Amino acid sequence: MTSVDLAVDIAVAHISDRKATTRITDLLADLHGSEYEFAIRHVRGSATLYPVPGRLTACFLMEAQGAGLSLFQGDLVRCPDAGFPARTVGDDLSEVTERRWHPVQAGDTVCIDDRARSMANLSGDLAWFEVSMPVTDYAAPRLTPLRNLKDKPGGCAAHAGAFRREALPPVRPVAADPDRRGVNRINMHALDMRTDRDPPPSPHCHGPVATGTAESVNHSETALILPRSLYGLPPHGADLPEQVEMYPCVSDPAGEPTVVPVRPGSIVVTPGARDRTMGHCFVNAFAMLVAIPGFVSPHHGLPRT
Repeated sequence: MTSVDLAVDIAVAHISDRKATTRITDLLADLHGSEYEFAIRHVRGSATLYPVPGRLTACFLMEAQGAGLSLFQGDLVRCPDAGFPARTVGDDLSEVTERRWHPVQAGDTVCIDDRARSMANLSGDLAWFEVSMPVTDYAAPRLTPLRNLKDKPGGCAAHAGAFRREALPPVRPVAADPDRRGVNRINMHALDMRTDRDPPPSPHCHGPVATGTAESVNHSETALILPRSLYGLPPHGADLPEQVEMYPCVSDPAGEPTVVPVRPGSIVVTPGARDRTMGHCFVNAFAMLVAIPGFVSPHHGLPRT
């Protein structure tokens, strides 16, 4: 399941390794069943995404050179570029008022569902991680440019001034709802997780998510490693590693983590399954974290070894 030499079975690949990424998408399909579909897309030139009845498709851009998205009147954008023709419709959402091309880059999120009035036209040299799932009442904007979002420090990037931005934030269900997913089927935030800041990231895990009195669905968190320089973030020290510490057996408090080196383009999956839950700790990694069904699974801290 790996494209690096590891002693245990950790789901990791680089987006340029098409054979390894196929194993990643196969694993995710096995974890989440027929409700979800997964793909890694590579485009040179242009691509058109069409709405599928009853489905939401989310595309998380990992590479984008000379790239843009054609937006149509009525499309929703979370925090568009300054001067883009749009009107505010609530919180950080805007509605496009005239058709226009909007530049995109690695870290941006593109969504399309059957409530959209238009297809999505992408152009440029691109690669993205794609997830398709059933539509709910979750309001997923057509475009979320990561560069324009506000920082909300917390979690694995809780230090003052941390880069932590929510592109598809969780909508918390009411306390009495036995389905802890609420309207969430996917969430994403991007964050710079550093050991040269205080507090540093800490080891933890997430288990399955309750969907009823005695029912649950598997959880997963997929890390998509981004180039830190693209967002003007300070480099970590030359002697500091860029890696993910994976905890394959969270039931063993003395278990040693497996170290997974990462670089921009790396993809790492942490499962929270009924029959297998892993833990992780991101060390000096800048990543989009894609959670299914969302950031709605309780956080369980793990001891440092």
